[in-house]
Amino acid sequence: MKYQYGAVASGHKTVTEVGLEILRAGGNAFDAIIACGFASSVCEPMLSSLGGGGFLLTHQQNKTQLFDFFTNHSGLHFPGSINPKFLSVAVNFPGSTQHFESGAASIATPGCLHGYFYAHKKLGRLPIRDVIQPTIELAKNGVSVTEFQYYVHQLLTHIIFSDKNSRKIFTQNDQLIPVGEKITNPALADFLDAIAIEGPDLFYRGEVAQTLVNDVQNQGGFLTTQDLENYQTIIRKPTTHSFEDWTIFTNPPPASGGQLIAKLLSEIEKKPPSGDTDKDSQNCWLSHFKSTEAWRKSIEKQRLFSRGTTHVSVIDRLGNCASMTTSNGEGAGYTIADAGIMLNNMMGEDDLHPHGYYAEPAGSRISSMMSPTLAFHQDGRRFALGSGGSKRIRDVMTQILWQLMKEKQPLHAIINQPRLHFDGERLQCEPGFDPVLPDATYWDTRDMYFGGVHIVSNTEPPVGDHRRAGFADFQ
Repeated sequence: MKYQYGAVASGHKTVTEVGLEILRAGGNAFDAIIACGFASSVCEPMLSSLGGGGFLLTHQQNKTQLFDFFTNHSGLHFPGSINPKFLSVAVNFPGSTQHFESGAASIATPGCLHGYFYAHKKLGRLPIRDVIQPTIELAKNGVSVTEFQYYVHQLLTHIIFSDKNSRKIFTQNDQLIPVGEKITNPALADFLDAIAIEGPDLFYRGEVAQTLVNDVQNQGGFLTTQDLENYQTIIRKPTTHSFEDWTIFTNPPPASGGQLIAKLLSEIEKKPPSGDTDKDSQNCWLSHFKSTEAWRKSIEKQRLFSRGTTHVSVIDRLGNCASMTTSNGEGAGYTIADAGIMLNNMMGEDDLHPHGYYAEPAGSRISSMMSPTLAFHQDGRRFALGSGGSKRIRDVMTQILWQLMKEKQPLHAIINQPRLHFDGERLQCEPGFDPVLPDATYWDTRDMYFGGVHIVSNTEPPVGDHRRAGFADFQ
């Protein structure tokens, strides 16, 4: 498929439109995906934030690399004792309840801003101002709340209402801004206008940094100026997995997702599922899920599941590919007043800290299940894909990759197939599977719980996953 400019798939129509706007302006895939990252902070503000972290997997001229700008353990050189007190919150999905901790004590050192600027410096073509400008306009003029975003805001209502600056962005008259009404963020627009000139030091070393640290510590958190000043984006060699004529590139250690996807694919290759929705197929997948989970427990000291995530995939007319997954967790609640940025709650994600909160060395990278992925076939076909969805990412991405490699179906059919996930106790099944296993949970709706895989290709139209209101377009 020959593009005039390229293709973009993301979790929001406006984010995708921003990516295409950058491609039409002469930007490459990397300009476009970084612009999408900025735009997501306005369009998907409870799933992605400049106060969070993420991973960007890139391919250009036969060079594939992973930009790791995920969050660090905070508290570097904190002057007092660390005894965190969190805001405890429960999120009720239709078939599952998840518990987590929020508040100032949950804030890890953010990486998104550093990563966006660093990756753009390495790979971008357009001036950074041009890359950021669409998001400045969105923050000024507002973005209409979609049904999906309103659903997310409802899930995270307690976090939004825990901070006056967050309430200022997300509410009107003490109610969540409804579907169809616009969320504006003038403070973020002003901040982006300044950082486009001054660069990321404004956030990591300047006045914003000092305000952030003072506020967090005054509210019981442990983020320090040393945390911010010492933060670095790291370029890593991707994990690779070969299968027949395919090569899969994904997130390497210390992140966990790529290793687990490769392991699960290896298990499936030995005993492939039938591709049906019957009992034998479900049992086959369940066996592979359990085997991989047992292997994970044998090699890992952490569980590595970041919950609130979104994904963007981009390919341009030159064949450059980019796949980026970002997360703010569920958000800490705290928003920087003069910057309009909500911080992450990665230090309060119990899945990331099985040995206790603040047990790992401050300044070290927090690990993650996020797995931006590239899949290349020897015949020249290229795919960039990834998903949000916390611990479901491993199972969801493996199913999509297996279907991509083995089933001769168009992308939209692959994305629309029902999914399975083993949560450690029960097999969770989307509608479409035969209700035949007594210990499985069969959902009656398709939900964001099962991820949102947004995928682009050089051979067929891109696809956004409807489970997370995905939108894809090309030109």
